Amino acid sequence: MRAARSRSRPPRCTSSARAARSPAAASRRRRCAPRSRRACTRCSPARPRRPTVRALRSRARRRREPWSLPIAACRPPMPSAAMLRGALRGADEREILSSTPSYPVVTRMQPLHTFSPEPWRARFPICANTNYLVSHSLGAMPAAVYDKLRAFADQWATRGVRAWGEGWWSAPVDVGNVLAKVLNAPPDSVVMHQNVSLIEALVASSLDFSGPRNKVVYTDQNFPTVMYVWQGFEKLGAKIHVVKSEDGVTVPTERLLEAIDEQTLIVPISHVFYKSSYLQDAAAICARAREVGALVLLDTYQSLGTVPVDVQALGVDMVCGGSVKWLCGGPGAG
Repeated sequence: MRAARSRSRPPRCTSSARAARSPAAASRRRRCAPRSRRACTRCSPARPRRPTVRALRSRARRRREPWSLPIAACRPPMPSAAMLRGALRGADEREILSSTPSYPVVTRMQPLHTFSPEPWRARFPICANTNYLVSHSLGAMPAAVYDKLRAFADQWATRGVRAWGEGWWSAPVDVGNVLAKVLNAPPDSVVMHQNVSLIEALVASSLDFSGPRNKVVYTDQNFPTVMYVWQGFEKLGAKIHVVKSEDGVTVPTERLLEAIDEQTLIVPISHVFYKSSYLQDAAAICARAREVGALVLLDTYQSLGTVPVDVQALGVDMVCGGSVKWLCGGPGAG
């Protein structure tokens, strides 16, 4: 019982004991060095409690301002003296410790951006009860789709075969002109097709692989079905050169530029990789292709709607993509 009571007592602070005996030691404010791992209740100040999310929300509600978690940057971990002696080979430890960078601690509330997404969320029914984060696969359906599909059905029901000449025939070009504004492409230069694989097959079928310029250069991060299309043209003389990724995430632009030479006929590449979201330097690739007289087919399926795409500024020869994902066009829209 006595041992239990002694263990329950707070640890003795050696610096406090010395300070009681020596006023000079107390004036130097030496650091508390308790004998056990528990904090010294006599010298160590109470640690401030971290505010909870509920408290932050209540505080923001009282102040009538958007709330967010406080951003705090802490000092990087300090290396021990033994690590310094082993790694620095006799360098002055005090010099290294004094040069270790420190970062200020931000404790104030960081207000959110003044832009409110609520009016836009109301345009997508699925956002009323969920946070939709899979637009890289299929974009959320806009609420206006109900009216568009109803108008299409009404035209079919009331006009019948006459609907072909009243908008159906020109619909692929009309929709393409809408996308042309997003791409900064000239009018009547964009047309809708079934999918990107078919588009690239149409482009490949128009090329002549029988001459010395028969090289096709792309990366292994292209979409698989697109690579299957180009591999099918090997029997017609296409020479496939695949620039492989070392980490499965990126492909250095320099390696791709080195692969594009005077024998290159076309460079069908993805603007943004579908697996890693890596953004390729399309401008540099197009510039290199122009130097050697090669064509560039840029797949913007994962970039259009997420990053700015200006086909005229890039100088790209051909662009393909789809409105199923980030443009929220829905299945069957390319």
